[in-house]
Amino acid sequence: MEELSSHDKKKLKKLEKHHIPVKEKSKKFPVLQVVGILLVSFLIIVVFMSGGASYDNFAKCLSGKGVVVYGNEWCTYTASQKSDFGGSFKYLNYQICDEIKPGCQEKGLKLTPSWEYNGTILHGYQTLETISELTGCPLG
Repeated sequence: MEELSSHDKKKLKKLEKHHIPVKEKSKKFPVLQVVGILLVSFLIIVVFMSGGASYDNFAKCLSGKGVVVYGNEWCTYTASQKSDFGGSFKYLNYQICDEIKPGCQEKGLKLTPSWEYNGTILHGYQTLETISELTGCPLG
């Protein structure tokens, strides 16, 4: 191996003086990332799950007043209506028209979802506010 000239040796010494050692990567960083992702995921789940819970009383009130919602599982409008209620949809009196065709045909239901209350039928998707106004059941 070739020996360095005195000039190169001086340059090397100068560089060594200003050399900043490279630190090893901290193993804590990936752990913090994982903990952060888990925490954010947990918060999203809690917020999402609690959103539907706020309509439990509303859905129970509707059922208590005899409100019936007719729909079909393949219908995107029925799916949107179910989504509005979130987990509270289970408290509604929900009838699937494909399973009770004569009942839906007898009532003249051609669109789903359809809402029935005190002999009145609302055809198609309805906002929660509309349903609340019709029935007198409070949303909150």
